[in-house]
Amino acid sequence: MEKTYYNFTNEESEKELKWFFDHVIEKPAAHESYLMCISSRAKKVPKEERERIQLGRSEMMRENIITARGKERIWNFDWFKSFIYRYECPVTGIVTKTGDPYPQNSLVLYVYVNPSDEHKVLMDSTDATFKMLTDLINSATMQRMEGINEQLFKLRTLDKHKKTCRAQNLSRHIWTQFDFDFSDDVKKDENLQRDVLNQLSIVGRALFGKGNVVIVRTAGGYHVLIHREGMKNWNSECRPKKKWNDGLKFVDPISDYTKIVAWELNNISTNGFAEVPTIKWFDEWKKTEQSFLPCPGTLQYGDFFVKVVNKEDFDA
Repeated sequence: MEKTYYNFTNEESEKELKWFFDHVIEKPAAHESYLMCISSRAKKVPKEERERIQLGRSEMMRENIITARGKERIWNFDWFKSFIYRYECPVTGIVTKTGDPYPQNSLVLYVYVNPSDEHKVLMDSTDATFKMLTDLINSATMQRMEGINEQLFKLRTLDKHKKTCRAQNLSRHIWTQFDFDFSDDVKKDENLQRDVLNQLSIVGRALFGKGNVVIVRTAGGYHVLIHREGMKNWNSECRPKKKWNDGLKFVDPISDYTKIVAWELNNISTNGFAEVPTIKWFDEWKKTEQSFLPCPGTLQYGDFFVKVVNKEDFDA
């Protein structure tokens, strides 16, 4: 049977997901949850096809809320993995507004790496619902059919608000994340990709300590996760010092990380000769306020295998 997403029976996939679970996903407390959802990113789909099936620029659907199981609060890999299996369904199981299956080359499975606070999510959702009901009553009192229909539509889409709630109402900020999107120069040269990875790893260990930086290879480049213990290491060990460029001021851990990596990479690219053009290493390098990540062990856009590429940094 054809699947909408990834037929999760491959040994390599399960091994990758297991490493990710063991090293990144911490057991949620009683009031915490993780969010996992499949998403469609239209940038890989031809414009004509997008218009025909009315595919939005970015759509998130079929979300799973992951908590520890039952009164015993069981938390293990098999339980976490079971949520991946829930995306194995016929292609007609997840469809666009026109009833067409989502294109395989648009699909990404995201997981939030920081847990949400269910208490805060509930209060946020309650406030949003109460506001909609108040607006509905006001429209009904004033006999404004246009306003009534608008509020009824908003009530039907309340679930969309809950996704935003979970992104904005975190319980613990375990991981700080930023994206390194490859430039065209790097995309077409595997040696340059290795240079980037090596420097992200070397500088990450120096700033944040061994085992505190996770580098995930995705279709567009690298997603880098920095553990909160690593952020503490930056404060206690690195901030008072200037280990690299004398002109570098240590004021922000992510800014310093990116500056140092770029400085080291440019030294590699010039090989000491100033007349050699400096390579444009990235299209975008930004901190991600939302904590969702393409899930390692799954396929991104139908054919790219997402995986952690610096596992050796975690070896004892």
